[in-house]
This record gives sequence, structure tokens and C-alpha cells, in this order.
Amino acid sequence: MKINDIKTFIKNCTVANVKVPTLLIGTMGVGKSQIVKQVTDELGIGLVDLRLAQQEAGDLIGLPYKNGDNGTHWAKPEWFPKEGTKGIIFLDELNRAPTDVRQAVFQLVLDRRIHTHKLPDGWFVHAAINPDNGNYQVETLDPAMLRRFCNLIVEPDVETWLTWAKGEGKIDNTVSEFINAQPTLLFQDEKIDIQVKPTPDSYRMLDLLLKAKVIHKEMEMDVLKGLIGREAGAAMIKWLDTNYKKPVSGTEVLKDYASVAPKIKKQETAENYNTVKDLVAILSTRKTLVGTELENVVKFFVDTPKESQTAFMQKLPNNMREILSKDLRVASILLDIIENNNK
Repeated sequence: MKINDIKTFIKNCTVANVKVPTLLIGTMGVGKSQIVKQVTDELGIGLVDLRLAQQEAGDLIGLPYKNGDNGTHWAKPEWFPKEGTKGIIFLDELNRAPTDVRQAVFQLVLDRRIHTHKLPDGWFVHAAINPDNGNYQVETLDPAMLRRFCNLIVEPDVETWLTWAKGEGKIDNTVSEFINAQPTLLFQDEKIDIQVKPTPDSYRMLDLLLKAKVIHKEMEMDVLKGLIGREAGAAMIKWLDTNYKKPVSGTEVLKDYASVAPKIKKQETAENYNTVKDLVAILSTRKTLVGTELENVVKFFVDTPKESQTAFMQKLPNNMREILSKDLRVASILLDIIENNNK
């Protein structure tokens, strides 16, 4: 992912108060730390830059002390943000940190707390590592750590560097003009691969990002790949396409069955089953049906094939099954199903 796109993504998440940690994976000197610093400078918020290779576990969780109540308390670390402030905690060199330090930041990344200290609401957590490709003296991060982040590969590009060099970087023209003429000499490509697998929690984080609309089109594949993996990310991009053919959703059935009835009648068995599962998931959270919802569900049930009707009733919670069974159309179909099963 291009440096400017990563910067935009982190900035968007910060402004929208979306707390999805990113793990910036890039070669030495590519500007991972500068990305985060530029975001905090531009937004006028705080930055706590923790070089974890130089930390001990006590630096993170604080030291124990007694205060006269016969209990052990933990002193808040000097770097820990104060309530009412905003900023980013940047965990640099995460895969160079000792094992006990990496274990200490587990809780900070996911639960936004370290030991007894809770991170103020206005603070965000991001991290950076060099790739584990044999070129660096780093530790391999296990899947449990990686899945706590949106993993983003930092891709350097000459145009971005030149813009920085002419402006904020204040690089002398002798150097910048040389790179402009010899762009292949700015950096050396290294093989970087990320092994991200989808988890239920990664979809929770994806949901936060989608709701906040912070994923721009040009960064879509990189963000999705960094959260749920390449295969799932590609499938999700297709799913997000408005032209992609999707099964009728449970929400559509509940709201206005008449508008989707023709599509229901044309759906394949697998598509009908998807609709059934989605509708059951919604009904499992409900105690009752309001307005036209009951009539919509009944009509859906009547229109679906026998195998889908059976699956629908089997999966429904008892309270919803009782509500639907009071309708004569549903009761008649259920009686037929029972009789056929007894033959």
C-alpha cells in the first residue's frame, strides 16, 4: 500500500474515531514512523512513540507498590496518556521486542488497556515491524498477535519521496534531483508477504471500517487483505460491488417481501438456504414481529421450496415458531411436512 494511502487511512480512522489498529510492515528506512508522526502533527494530537526493542515489561505495565491497604497496586507508566487527551500510541519494532514485552502489549492492542490501566477513549494504537523475510534480526509474530491488526505492507514510491524531499524533508536539490534522475537507486525491493487469516473478530473490525466509510476505493484490496486475508478479501470486494448478484437478505424479507418475492421464486436451493439462515439470525434476536413483518415472513415461508421450509422451521427459536404456527397457511404446510416425514 502506498505511503500516502496508509497515511490517509490512519488519518481517516482517527478522525472517524474508528479504533482498528494497523501493523505497518516495511523495509528499513521506508518511513513507517514518519507516517504516524505526520498524522499526529497534522491533526494536532499527541504521539507516544515506544521503541519496544528497548523496553522491559515493567516499562509497560508499571511497577508494583503498596499503599497501606494490604493490596498490591501498579504505578501508571510515565508515558501513559492522561484522561481527556487524544493521540496515537505507536508500538515500533514490535517483532524486535523481548517475548515478555510482546505479551504485555497483547492486551493494549485488543482490549485498550495494560494491566490495570485503561487507555483513554481519544487514543489509538498502531505498530510497525520490519518483514520477517530473513534480512532482519526479528522474531516471528504468531497468528494471535497478527490478527489483532490490519496488516499493511508499506510500499515506497519515488514520487511520494520526491514530494516529501522538496517540502517537509528539506532535502537538498543535489540529492533530490539525483533520485529524480536515478529512481531505481532510492530503495531496493524486498520480498514481503503477510499471512493473514480471517477470524470472527477481523470481520468485527472490518464492519467498523465499512460503517465509518474510511476505506477509499484505491486502498480497498490492501485493507481487506490485511484484515481477512487475500482470498477472503477478494471475495468481499466482489460482494461489495453493487452489481454483484446476492441472495435475498433476511432484512429485505422482513421490510418488504413483495419487492423481493419474484427473486425468491427464482433462487437456487443454496441461495434460498442463505436467505433462510440470514432471516433466522434476525428473528433469533427478536421477541415479536411488528407491523407487516409477520405477514412478510409467512409469505416468504409459503413461497420457499419444501426443503427450505423444513430448514427454516428447524432453525427458528421456539417463540418465533409458535408465533408463525398460529397462521393457518403455516400450520397447513407444517402438517404436510410432518405427514410426509412419517410415511
